[in-house]
Amino acid sequence: GYAMRCGSKSCRYRLVIRKSSAFKYRRRAPGRFWVDLQSSCLTHDKDECTTRGSASSHFLSESCPEFCQSLEPSRDREGRKRPGTTVKQLIERLKTTSGISATANVVNLARKRVERSCVREYETTFKLLRPWIEKFCMKNTGSIGHVDKVEEGPLAGTFKRAFLVCGAMIHIVKHCGLRVLGQSFCPITNRWFAGHLMIVEGQLAQGVNIPIAAGILAKLSEDEDTETSDNALYVWEHLRRSTLGDWLRESQGKLTILMDRRSPSLAAVEESLPHADVLFCCSHLLMHVNAHCRSRGVPELDRSCENGSDGAEDLFWRAQAATSWEDWDACMNALASRNEVAHEYLEEIDPSYWASHAVNN
Repeated sequence: GYAMRCGSKSCRYRLVIRKSSAFKYRRRAPGRFWVDLQSSCLTHDKDECTTRGSASSHFLSESCPEFCQSLEPSRDREGRKRPGTTVKQLIERLKTTSGISATANVVNLARKRVERSCVREYETTFKLLRPWIEKFCMKNTGSIGHVDKVEEGPLAGTFKRAFLVCGAMIHIVKHCGLRVLGQSFCPITNRWFAGHLMIVEGQLAQGVNIPIAAGILAKLSEDEDTETSDNALYVWEHLRRSTLGDWLRESQGKLTILMDRRSPSLAAVEESLPHADVLFCCSHLLMHVNAHCRSRGVPELDRSCENGSDGAEDLFWRAQAATSWEDWDACMNALASRNEVAHEYLEEIDPSYWASHAVNN
């Protein structure tokens, strides 16, 4: 035999057709059901969707939000989980609240589908994120957090992004740190979640970096990019509203932000902190130079040569550390003789973003 479902998503029933060994119908479809020739879907009068038959497990688990909500664990005033709802209680609740009839076997099967669904577990986890952040901020003085969701469109109510800054880390940076902050993006890939984690770090006098704030940025579609200027602005603006806001002001002295040259969030940093000096991380810059060389089919920047002379990579670091334009220009000319492709790539970048002589001036 085989089962036929109604083409309407709001329909809770399905029609089961069984055949005998002689391939004759044991039970024929009632006259009120028919197949739409254009959509090839089972259809019937709207009254049949609400007045006849029993709900299927597919309808309860996929198209009945009341059933899914009734499976969510409730909590008492102290935050402890209450015992789960029994099958009998679920049947009675469906009948009284929604007028839906369902057998015990169907309800039990539908409950297993929902409870074993990774998507359901994923959605439930993010519902716990806001209470967890609120509790974290209550227990940690100076911490603030925020959870943002999609407001409009088909994804309305879906988790969009979140922000959290730790008060203890702010205290350390304000009293023991340098006025140097770093920004970086880390990709997150999971079966049910994709996006980026944006980290803002502070640099201590000992050269140690400590995380201050983090932003979780969800990728809501395949074509969407989460490493954007808008998301970076979201993190920096919330960081300015924290107790670190006074420390970030221009009146407190010179401020330096380290970031990846290829990050599209440069405009966000310059908008949120226009007085800060933005510098490119030279370790990342060297990686980009080598990647550019590989794409052009030329060797990467090499280290010290066998005869003891400086390699192309050594010249790059010497140019970065040069304190005068003359020394920087000499290193760049020497680099051009070793690797013209790398030299052209670096020439396109404003020296004030990576060369010490231009930064100090």
